[in-house]
Amino acid sequence: MSFVGRWVTMNYDVVGPSLDGPARLEVQQTAAGLKGTWGDPTDPACAQLTGELQCDGQAWAGTWGSTENEGVFAHRGTFTFVLDADGEHIHGAWALGDGGPPQPWWGRRDG
Repeated sequence: MSFVGRWVTMNYDVVGPSLDGPARLEVQQTAAGLKGTWGDPTDPACAQLTGELQCDGQAWAGTWGSTENEGVFAHRGTFTFVLDADGEHIHGAWALGDGGPPQPWWGRRDG
């Protein structure tokens, strides 16, 4: 079981369920750990995730940042995902870099 692949995810924004609906998370293995792209890469709200595996590969934790460096979508923060025993679902949380409270983030394998 691995985090590598495509996921359909949902998350809570800082004020409640995301109004944007489900978003794809594409995860790839790198020499340094895992790298992910969340959302549509052409959208300025798209985010890049990088991090390392923990707990014998059952957890992935790291940092995320929007692809836009300035403006309303320019955000950074942290995340943690845990891979469910079935290998088909993930759950975790994300937080803004300014110390905002963690918000739920979950998903299922796409396909």
